[in-house]
Amino acid sequence: MTMLAHMSTLLAQLPGPGVYSSVGWILLALAALCVAANQVHGFLDRVKDKPAPADLQSHVAAHFATKEEVRQVREDVDDLRNELGTMREQILAAGQTRADAINEHIERVRLELKADTVGIHRRVDDILAAVAELKGRLQT
Repeated sequence: MTMLAHMSTLLAQLPGPGVYSSVGWILLALAALCVAANQVHGFLDRVKDKPAPADLQSHVAAHFATKEEVRQVREDVDDLRNELGTMREQILAAGQTRADAINEHIERVRLELKADTVGIHRRVDDILAAVAELKGRLQT
C-alpha cells in the first residue's frame, strides 16, 4: 500500500465537519504544526554561524564602562542634581514672591470694599433716619 492510500484511509476515518469532535482534531493538527515549526526554528538556530569566543568577548567588553567613565557620569549626574535643586529653589522663591504680591493686592481691594461698604451703610442709615422722620411727621 502506498503512502497516499494510507493518508486517504486516515482522512476517511476522521469525523465530518458537523461533529463536535472535529474541533478537537483541528486543535490537534494546529498543535502539531506549532511543534514542527518550533523544531525547525531550533534546528536553524543550531546550524547558523556563531561568532568565535574571542570575538564575543571583545564585543561584550566594548559595552562595559571603565571606572573613570562611571566616575565622570556620577559627577555629571551630581552636577545636574545640584543645578536642578538650585532651579527649584529659584522657582519656589519666585512663586512665593508672586503669591505675596497677590495677597497684598487682595488685601488692598478688601479694605477698599470695606470702606465702600461702610459708606453705603452710613447713607442707608441716613435715609432710614429721614424716612423715620417723615413717617413721624405724617402720623402727627
